[in-house]
Amino acid sequence: MLLNDFVKNVLSIIKSRYEGKADVKTNEVLKNNGVKLTGVTIKEEGVNISPTIYIDEFYEDYESGRKSPEDIASEIINIYNSAKSSKSIDIDFFNSYEKVRKMLFAKLINFESNKLLLQDVPYEKFLDLAIVPYCLLNTKEIGNEPLRASILIHNPHIEQWKIDRETVIRDAMANTRRKSGSLIIGMNKLMDSLMDGLMDGLMEENEEGSGQDMSQLEEEDSMFVMTNKMKLNGAISMTDLDALGRFSKSIKKDLFIIPSSIHEVLLLPTESPKDLESLNEMVISVNKNELLQEEILSDHVYYFAKEGGYISLKQ
Repeated sequence: MLLNDFVKNVLSIIKSRYEGKADVKTNEVLKNNGVKLTGVTIKEEGVNISPTIYIDEFYEDYESGRKSPEDIASEIINIYNSAKSSKSIDIDFFNSYEKVRKMLFAKLINFESNKLLLQDVPYEKFLDLAIVPYCLLNTKEIGNEPLRASILIHNPHIEQWKIDRETVIRDAMANTRRKSGSLIIGMNKLMDSLMDGLMDGLMEENEEGSGQDMSQLEEEDSMFVMTNKMKLNGAISMTDLDALGRFSKSIKKDLFIIPSSIHEVLLLPTESPKDLESLNEMVISVNKNELLQEEILSDHVYYFAKEGGYISLKQ
């Protein structure tokens, strides 16, 4: 059974189970790096928000014979029930830029891999990457657990608000710096914290501002993680040249910036740009074997110079 037929089959089963009780639909979603996924939404009467569940990832289970279409329909319904909202949210705020402005954040994506998406999204180039704005919704009252829901800002949005691209990106970057900050964690301390279940505590320690408290860094650390307080789209922190400058001066070394994913980058202190080829090969290998396509940021490392405080491409 082809993917399209598989989707129709599963959708038909879900619809039969919600007949007269909910509106069940699919829609194609263009994700990061040109990834196109088929999303299933189930909207019950009286609720205007619903999680999007991507059905593509279940296709392999069907093809391998591990799960039947009925099994997959049941699993999608279970995911929906665990994440659904019991009430609507007021989305009228999205008509007013003044109300949206304080909820804007910025993320970093690959420019070349997102040319199609960027035709309809405001952006600012950063080396071979692109800074794009998104609206992070306050979803603390949705469902049983706190959830993050976001809306990528598109050109029709800024046209409706009568705001220029530069203003939207400037406001998104200002919120990102002020509310999310830049966090640099020694790899040893990070691994210890993860093992002890203390990651949230680490984030709270560094909650204020974009500057890293250098006293938190272990002398024996040879590699560091740079992200943000939210642990979401944290690779944007590599655009914080002030934070990188303070850090590189504190350790008295330049930095290789290794793109781990769209959520974080790795900082490797260096005294000279050596072993560049092996680093780039490592990035390519991790991207190919460890990451989802939509989480890949770049396929090569970057270089931050302590003297001058600038980032350059190292290919």
